[in-house]
Amino acid sequence: MEIDAAGIAPRAAGTPAGDRLEKAVDRILGRTMGTMVLGPRGPARPMKFYLFAWFLLYAPLWLLAAQVGERDPRLTGLLAWGFLYFAAALVFSRRTSDEIRRTIQADILPYVSPAYADAVAEDLQRRYPASVRFGLPVLIAALSLAAAIWALAHDLLLPGPSHLVGAAGAPPAALEHQLRRVGGEHLLWAATHFLYFLTAAQSVIAARFYLAFARNLERESEDFSLVGAADSPVVRGLSRLATQVLVFWAMIFLSILAVMLVAALPEAYRLPPNSKLLFTMVPIAGFFSLGFGTLVYLAGEARIRTTLQRFASRRVAPLQQRTNALMRADAPAAEQLEEVQLLSALQDRIVAGARYGSRVGVSVSVALPLIMPVVSIAVSLLTKG
Repeated sequence: MEIDAAGIAPRAAGTPAGDRLEKAVDRILGRTMGTMVLGPRGPARPMKFYLFAWFLLYAPLWLLAAQVGERDPRLTGLLAWGFLYFAAALVFSRRTSDEIRRTIQADILPYVSPAYADAVAEDLQRRYPASVRFGLPVLIAALSLAAAIWALAHDLLLPGPSHLVGAAGAPPAALEHQLRRVGGEHLLWAATHFLYFLTAAQSVIAARFYLAFARNLERESEDFSLVGAADSPVVRGLSRLATQVLVFWAMIFLSILAVMLVAALPEAYRLPPNSKLLFTMVPIAGFFSLGFGTLVYLAGEARIRTTLQRFASRRVAPLQQRTNALMRADAPAAEQLEEVQLLSALQDRIVAGARYGSRVGVSVSVALPLIMPVVSIAVSLLTKG
């Protein structure tokens, strides 16, 4: 590692390496956690402008769709939830993207080397080609929409699965009649939910970006504090970055969970009991938001913890060797015993200072297995109410 005249290693803030890292993150996240709904980084309008634009786009489309074909009041709740969900997702993703950029600028780049910044930028470039950032989300969105259409068909259009195929193997007349009832609101639901699935898939893929920071942390281990490695500035910065992404997924999960309210609407507007759409979309979407986000978070935390443990092992090893040499003496002198005590105390401080664990991560990892059963029970109670 190069050292300047003052004996300080150069930092990445304000260097070409730091700029490359910021651009690599911006290429993946944009302004809205990978969705690119608001375009690439750069001058942006206030959030209320985009929310107003979303309303001006959605409201006329809904009014127009309501004039085409037959209406089904049970779609009203889903369409209203979708409008509010996407507005909330815009707010959360814009705010999180801005927080992440500030954290990288203020809490990471001033404390890492240009070599680390270059390594992370290269890692991000390699793991996020266009096929992963755009092609894969389109495939996921298409498959998700197909599953959602199948579930909605059972909830809204068809009396039951037994009517899917007639006695002679051809679609029965009842099914043909139901298909003719597909109106503009059904098409609007399909189009908007493809957008929701697409942007959600983009965010899920993009939000893994911070694993690159944890994977390359070993490069900075020589600059860790000897007796407080876990409290080193770069470690605190990475922990803050990971927590911001996890909080984002928690807020998205709550937004998804709000769709259960359609089961509590008046009878003409609610989905049927044991709705296939709710019982498939909510648990699956919940897992791929908070569930997947938590798994990525814990993977990043494990990487950081491993790096700190290896650092502590390297630093403690010479102390242990010296302690062993002193204690192997036939009759250690008082000075040697005193040195052993000092060495043992220092070892304890180094090991304790390298212990790493976030209360947020522990709480979420314990609570996560309980989330999906709670969701299922809540949906069941709502639909029976």
